Amino acid sequence: VDVKKKLNEILLQRVFWTSVDVSNGTKNARRQQQLKNRGVKTGFPDAFMMWQDGGLKALCIELKFGSGGVSDEQIKIHKELAVLGVPTAVCWSVEDVLHALDVYDVPTII
Repeated sequence: VDVKKKLNEILLQRVFWTSVDVSNGTKNARRQQQLKNRGVKTGFPDAFMMWQDGGLKALCIELKFGSGGVSDEQIKIHKELAVLGVPTAVCWSVEDVLHALDVYDVPTII
């Protein structure tokens, strides 16, 4: 089961979420420049969600695969988001994502 499918299945309708186009990791220099020109920030997490619950709440998800780690750019962006009150959960599996949703009290059907 992929993360997108799972989020679409379990998040309540009042939770807005989107995946984020990232500029790092692409080998296509033209595509990377297009993303940069649009204002895409290298290191921004892969998914962003927000909802109302006594105020605006938000959570970012950084998806990793295999033995991949968090880059210096990602660490910098995650810290900037944390200062704004937006945590970032680093996840290697759908189970990790489900755990993050639970930890940060994201409204779900489960």
